[in-house]
Amino acid sequence: ERMMAAIGGATTCPHGHPIIEGAREEGVPLADVAEGAAVHVLRFENEAEDLLHYLKDTGLRPGLEGTLAESGPEEVVMQSDGRRHAVTRSVAETVSVRADPSPPARTALPDQLVLARERYGR
Repeated sequence: ERMMAAIGGATTCPHGHPIIEGAREEGVPLADVAEGAAVHVLRFENEAEDLLHYLKDTGLRPGLEGTLAESGPEEVVMQSDGRRHAVTRSVAETVSVRADPSPPARTALPDQLVLARERYGR
């Protein structure tokens, strides 16, 4: 109760992960979204400090809404309020979004361990 009072009405951590267990919305990797799709950033799956600084510098943040402007082999660009938010394709793999239209679900690769709906390993 004291923790909930301290965080006020927040429902997610600053990186987009839900505070209340079971409230996690399924997302898709930004890298999988087709150009022109409407995008809502849900969370950052990798919370490495350097990566979070990189994402902050690009302007990407949980809750940001826009469209996927470009999806190339090296870079993925989201457009929001007249601003371009460009990240490398490998970083776009770690950004979970809600997209419309949503890309098809990925099939787990043989060298991935699937536990529930989470994938671990490479």
